[in-house]
Amino acid sequence: MTGSGGKEERREAPTPGAGRLLRLTLLALAFFLLLFVAVDRIIDRVHQGPEYTVLPRARVEAAPSWFDTSARSALRGAVEGLLEGRGFQVFDEEPVRVLGRRLIDLNLARSVVARREIPSQVVLNLRVPRPAAWYRWGGRTGLVDYAGRPLGYSLGEEARRALPRISWADSGPPREPGADLAAGARVVGEVERLFLAGLPRGFSLAWVDLSNLDYRLLRDSRAAQVRITLRTPGGSLVHCDWGHPPRSGYTRIPAADKLFVARRLLEQYPLFRGLQSIDLRYRHSPETWVGRRE
Repeated sequence: MTGSGGKEERREAPTPGAGRLLRLTLLALAFFLLLFVAVDRIIDRVHQGPEYTVLPRARVEAAPSWFDTSARSALRGAVEGLLEGRGFQVFDEEPVRVLGRRLIDLNLARSVVARREIPSQVVLNLRVPRPAAWYRWGGRTGLVDYAGRPLGYSLGEEARRALPRISWADSGPPREPGADLAAGARVVGEVERLFLAGLPRGFSLAWVDLSNLDYRLLRDSRAAQVRITLRTPGGSLVHCDWGHPPRSGYTRIPAADKLFVARRLLEQYPLFRGLQSIDLRYRHSPETWVGRRE
């Protein structure tokens, strides 16, 4: 028997798990490299290629119930008109910012938030100002918000019927109706918040008459500066004197005093049945200042 005095070397074969891990690591690195290149090329094409250009075709996907067909059409037309038929690219933020500012300047929106939906949509979330009243001046019909600012959209006749109307004398205001609209909108807000809230359910404001604003009706020095028309729960109209004559020495009459008069008359005339006009300016003996229907 022969033997060897040298040491025998042993080599361990590589485990299969180590090789698999190495291959997976290399594949993952290659995938992320390809993904980075692909995203970089897509962004480059969005900025340069016309196939990702958004054309200004707007649609209203959701809106409150009072925002009717006429209002939706006006909003779509405004968005498309402001873009003037020019496309813009989805990742280009400046045209969207400019569009949002213009919508706010036109009083079509209080705020605008844009959300991009790849590849070809930009969704605008608008906080639209609610109308306080409507008016007619210079052959056109418009809406006004509670701050007295004309709104950039219109409503159809049926939707307008739910709003009070601000009106002037037959000849209209002697100038642009800006100051008159502000005065009328203040009255609408005061009546709704401080007066109608204290009346039985079903009363609404139908009309704000500014014919005697700034002493325009000189033939009657006792006429109220502002008159309102209430619609009763039964559908009849009652005309109310709302304030002292212009340039009167009396101070402004608080809405609480007018509400006191109205409640006192409601005790005698439930829901104002049989009344055609009311003078809300006098707390004492208000029964003597009513006009009864024939």
